[in-house]
Amino acid sequence: MRNLVRSVCCAAVLASPAAMAGVTGNAGVVSEYLFRGIEQSGGAAVQGGIDWAGDAGLYAGTWASNTGGPAASGGTELDLYGGWTGKAGPLALDFGAIYYLYNEDEEDTGLSFDYPEIYAKVGFSYFAVQVYYSNDYLGDANADAADALGKDTDFLYLNLIGTFPLSDTLSLAVQVGNSSGEGAEVAWSATADEGYSDYSVSLTKTLDAGMAFSFGLYNTTLDAGDGFGTVPSDSDGIKAVVGLKKTFGI
Repeated sequence: MRNLVRSVCCAAVLASPAAMAGVTGNAGVVSEYLFRGIEQSGGAAVQGGIDWAGDAGLYAGTWASNTGGPAASGGTELDLYGGWTGKAGPLALDFGAIYYLYNEDEEDTGLSFDYPEIYAKVGFSYFAVQVYYSNDYLGDANADAADALGKDTDFLYLNLIGTFPLSDTLSLAVQVGNSSGEGAEVAWSATADEGYSDYSVSLTKTLDAGMAFSFGLYNTTLDAGDGFGTVPSDSDGIKAVVGLKKTFGI
C-alpha cells in the first residue's frame, strides 16, 4: 500500500469491503516507486503482493518492491499488514497495522530502517481520510539521530483522497498528504523542521483481464537532497509516473 495507485485501490476497497473477499494476487511495474512523495527506487520498480480477506471483514497481506532503500543503498522492501474493514451506515471503515521491512539496508549500511505503523481509514462516497501513526519512524537509523537531538521518533501521516469515476473504466484521483511529528522532523530536518506535505493527481484506466494502467503527477514541499531520500526540488520536482498492474485470483 505504498504508492498512489495502491492508495486509490484502498479507497476503492473502503467503498466496497466485500470486494476483498477471498485470496487475490497482484503484480506490476512502475516507472518510479514513490512513497508519500519520496523517490524509493531510483528508476523502474517491479512490485507485487498477496491479499487474503474473510467474510467477517478481517484481512491480511504482504507486498514487495525493489527499492533504492531509505538510505539509497539498494535492496528490497517487504510490507506485512492486517486489519479489519467494514461499514457503519454510509461510512466505510478500515483499521489495521503494517510493518515495513527493508531487507538489505542493515547489511549494507549497518542501519535498520524497519518500522511499524497503525492506521485508521474512513471512506464516504468518493472521499477517504487515512491516518497512519508510528512511534518508531524509520527504525534504529532515525532513533540514533533523534537521540542526538533530544527528540523522539513519533510520526503521523494524514492523507486525504478523492477518487472520481470519469467513465466505467477510467477514474481520477486527487491526493494530499502531510507528514508530521518529531520523527519526520529528524528524518527531513534539512529544510522541514515541521515535517512536509506531498500531493498528487492520477488517472487509472481499467483494462481487460484484470489489468490496470495508471499515470500520475507527484510533488512534495521538500527540497532536493533533504533527509534520507532523493527528493525533487520545489521548482522542478513534479514527477510523472506510469504504471501497469494486474490483479488475479488465487
